[in-house]
Amino acid sequence: MNKNKDLIASYDEVAKELLSHKQFLAIIMKHCVYEFKDYEVKDIIPCIENDIETGSAKVEEGLSNNKIKGNNTESAVLNEGKVFYDIIFHARTSDEESIEVIINIEIQRNYHPGYDLVSRAIYYCSRMISSQAQREFSLSRSEYDKIKKVYSIWICVNVPEELENTISTYKYNHTFISCDSNGKTKDKDSVKGRYDLAEIDIIRLGKDLNSGNELQRFLKVLLSSGLSKEERKEILVDDYQIEFNETTEEDVNTMCNLGEGLWEEAEAKGRLEGRIEGRIEGKEEGKAEERKNSINIFTNILISKGYSKEEAENIISEGFSDMNINNSLVM
Repeated sequence: MNKNKDLIASYDEVAKELLSHKQFLAIIMKHCVYEFKDYEVKDIIPCIENDIETGSAKVEEGLSNNKIKGNNTESAVLNEGKVFYDIIFHARTSDEESIEVIINIEIQRNYHPGYDLVSRAIYYCSRMISSQAQREFSLSRSEYDKIKKVYSIWICVNVPEELENTISTYKYNHTFISCDSNGKTKDKDSVKGRYDLAEIDIIRLGKDLNSGNELQRFLKVLLSSGLSKEERKEILVDDYQIEFNETTEEDVNTMCNLGEGLWEEAEAKGRLEGRIEGRIEGKEEGKAEERKNSINIFTNILISKGYSKEEAENIISEGFSDMNINNSLVM
């Protein structure tokens, strides 16, 4: 596998582990989960159950008697293979109502993956609801009132510039239509129903660490590869009152190390790409042999830096398409 792809895969896994710390989940919930909007972040933390799954909780196919809690809930989806949630967990309010919700968080590095992200998020919400059958509520007893609300929160990096620092929310809505032939107004308040069982939040980040709302700025500090360990920790402690323990510090440091590695790879490839383009584009149309020699030269440069011949050829032929060197959120 390409070294850069190895780094990206490792970075993705560490990002999931990092976001799964309850302190960080609580900040996201404060801004995205209606049931906790009036809570202080410190009061949300004990409401998060100890069932947090990262990368191993499967998007279930059909009905399942297995709980999402603490289980590997794999799904072999037709023509798609196995699909996994990035992070999924339960949380319960601490008031008298004691409302429980199921929350899924996804980190999306590719904003245009070849399909509609909202459709995928709707599918995830549908799976989180349908998988509650026979464990959260009984189908035979028609206990549909016991369905727990689900949230699917998507954190998108490397988004188009015109969409940076924006948020979209999708949820069911109720439209009341009166069809009385006598022209009488019907009382829409007499029509009841729990239709707010699913919500999707698409959170798009930008390159500027100081832009966006409080949640977006926090996520950029947490996920950006452009900050040192010391800078990141200082901001998290001073601005977001994050309490560091050994595990938190280790994950943040690992994130920084991987981010620095990706950033160095991106800069090196960016410089090399510029040199290749300048060298090749400066040639006249008919000098194919000279262009070929230029490519060979830069292939050898990559090999001297530790890449295999196949990796070097792929990097040049693909035009470095797997990197976004202009974005500090390298993921």
